[in-house]
Amino acid sequence: RATRSAASPGNFTTSLLPNSSRAQHRGRVRPLAARLVEDDPRRVAQPQLGVAEGVLALDAEQRVQFANDRALELLDLAVGRRPEGRRLWEMVRQRPLIDAVSEAMAGSEPVRTELSWPGSKARSLTVHAARLPFGPGGRSRGAVVVLHDTTELRRLERLRQDFVANVSHELKTPLSVIKICAETLQSGGMDDLDERGRFIDQILQQSERLSYLIVDLLSLARIESGQEIHTPQAVPLAKALI
Repeated sequence: RATRSAASPGNFTTSLLPNSSRAQHRGRVRPLAARLVEDDPRRVAQPQLGVAEGVLALDAEQRVQFANDRALELLDLAVGRRPEGRRLWEMVRQRPLIDAVSEAMAGSEPVRTELSWPGSKARSLTVHAARLPFGPGGRSRGAVVVLHDTTELRRLERLRQDFVANVSHELKTPLSVIKICAETLQSGGMDDLDERGRFIDQILQQSERLSYLIVDLLSLARIESGQEIHTPQAVPLAKALI
């Protein structure tokens, strides 16, 4: 499964900037890894740079000129066997990646692709592919491919989606009960003293349930934002287990 979209050169590093700032940087900012590869590919392998992305440098024939260890790990390739000199499609049999690289080399705009990567460890990858500037005589110099592991990010997104679905269900139930009781009272239930008390009790119980849910949601929001302050206290173990 893959989705692909064209992206301008500035999108790699300015996605968190305001729209006005993005416009000012568009066309002038490139990924750190891409700049390093263009100047000297092996600088990306230096540990002090802290480059967490996988980086591939390809020539005009899509032969690998350089690949850091992170790229080999993300693509599930053996680190001990260096890929330099081999064509990308010889090592990687995932068509969406090959298509993204080919599209980037054929056009003037970088290409961004989301991949579900199979292998010994299934991953979610975001791939940025960009053509290098033409060399003397207008000859293609190849492309740079930057790989981001977004597995954890996608997992958290799924957790958030599940959480929203569960909360929606928990809110819907008491609201439905309150609505039914109110409609019953409105349509004549107020005249029945016994039933009226029961419906009012239901409304109060479900309103209290809603109040607890809202308090829990606010607490979770504070915890997520780091505003919740926890004060550890010593408690009897038997009491804590009950």
